[in-house]
Amino acid sequence: MLRLGCVILLGWMVILEAKAVSGNNRHFFFTHLKLEDGLSRQTVLTIFQDTEQYIWIGTNDGLDRYDGYGYRRYSKEYEDPYYLDDDYIQKILQDSAGNVWVATGWSVNCIDRLTDRMAHYRFVEEKREYIGMMHYTSDKRLLVFTENYL
Repeated sequence: MLRLGCVILLGWMVILEAKAVSGNNRHFFFTHLKLEDGLSRQTVLTIFQDTEQYIWIGTNDGLDRYDGYGYRRYSKEYEDPYYLDDDYIQKILQDSAGNVWVATGWSVNCIDRLTDRMAHYRFVEEKREYIGMMHYTSDKRLLVFTENYL
């Protein structure tokens, strides 16, 4: 009797799974982004999609913003203070104003969505910090968790 119950239960599970799969007519398409397409490096450390549907890709050689057609590259520029201060991108997030926050080993950079310029918020001078997590709170605070600090 127990065996018959298990067979019936298994039969229903197979029927329900088949129905769920056959009722799902969604198709997914993937595009592989390569160096030849403009990606700064193949070593991707973090990925984030913002509210404007841009895909932000953090690598160990800069930050790429992908719009579905091409890239906008952000990298360290020694002469320009409005660029990244380091090319090793650890974390990316967006605040309620639409600004994108980018964590590197040296600081947190904020990309102003209106001007596309960056502001830098540094940690202790001349010391790298691994950013374990960044979180933007509902009361508009940015929390940065590092190896040694919060």
